[in-house]
Amino acid sequence: MRSALLGCFECQERHTADYIKQELINLVTDWEINDKIFVCVTDNASNMKAAIRLTGWEHFQCVAHTFNLIVRASLETIQEPIKKVKCIVEYFHRSSIATKKLCAVQEQLKPGQKPLKLIMDVITRWNSTLDMLERVANLQEPIEAAIGLLHNPVENLSENEWRILPEVVEILKPFKQLTEEFSSENEVTISKISAGNSSVLRILNNLNNTLTCDLSKQLVSKLKAEFNIRFKNSLRHQVLSKAAILDPRFKRQAFADDSCYEYAKNSVKEELERMAKPSFVNESESEDTDSPMFDDQEDSIWLGCYRRTTTMSTTASKTSASIITFSQYMEEKLLFRKENPLKWWHARTPLYPKLSNLAQKYLCVMATSVPSERKFSEWGQILSDKRASLKPKRVEKILFLRMNQRLLV
Repeated sequence: MRSALLGCFECQERHTADYIKQELINLVTDWEINDKIFVCVTDNASNMKAAIRLTGWEHFQCVAHTFNLIVRASLETIQEPIKKVKCIVEYFHRSSIATKKLCAVQEQLKPGQKPLKLIMDVITRWNSTLDMLERVANLQEPIEAAIGLLHNPVENLSENEWRILPEVVEILKPFKQLTEEFSSENEVTISKISAGNSSVLRILNNLNNTLTCDLSKQLVSKLKAEFNIRFKNSLRHQVLSKAAILDPRFKRQAFADDSCYEYAKNSVKEELERMAKPSFVNESESEDTDSPMFDDQEDSIWLGCYRRTTTMSTTASKTSASIITFSQYMEEKLLFRKENPLKWWHARTPLYPKLSNLAQKYLCVMATSVPSERKFSEWGQILSDKRASLKPKRVEKILFLRMNQRLLV
């Protein structure tokens, strides 16, 4: 699967929904793809959601941003330990003497191994908080030793707080793993959401039985509550449900309950039926070579009825054939998780032509808006203090070429 940058532009007005909507319409009109857009993935900002609603396109909220909201809200339950960890990390980052002492202690405890530095979290990225907590948990012994040797310049964690850290790390790791998987732009991601979310909830339930700290258990409870709120109706989203059932790696396995599975199955069948129905019937096309001859005026009265009946019969048979092929697809064995579902569908296009087109339509949707946000990192490399005089149109062209050069080779 490949992705491309279609355009970027300087925002010359306030970022209102109307302004964003008009710029998006202008972009797709320039590329003459107005009729090819059926869903748009954005972050959870209200102006972005409103802009997509105004375009009339289907909207899908970025899963990575939703995970960020879930985890950020849940981390409030363990704010005190996190604050103390941040104070420790900030102290070692500020003091070169403390940093050298920490490295020296690590070298004494584990000779021959490269000393590790503490990681500072970034407020906009929850997984950086996980990285910070994991590094501190792994360096507990050298951190405590360094703080003691430096005569306690910063408050150390209590014994119970030190026990919480590895549990918190284990609780949050599945969210980080899924965020990274969902943020890929070269692999099918949207169909992983329902199965991935079910796995996370199952892991949280299993972890809850092994946790020893009350705060860790509170964190799990909060995560599950936030998860159920944020993803309550996700499997009722047609794009998500169709993508999940049309991924040969998951099919029925993607759905936690029968009602969501039936909804997805019926949604696919309905679209197949719409594809089977002709948009209009041309009289010359509706005449059948095997049709009975109408020789006189009396017989010709029944001609219209015959043509209508023949058309209905043909449409019904096409619909039935589509439903049968869908059932045949559902009977096929599951594809291995790491295999490419798009290659699978490409190989089976002769067998399931309509279903293959439908699958490729939905499986190409991104689970997150992260790929587009990565372009801002590239933008930062193009625009700098020494290149601040570039005109907006020139920057747009440079970024367009840079992002799409791999498609030209």
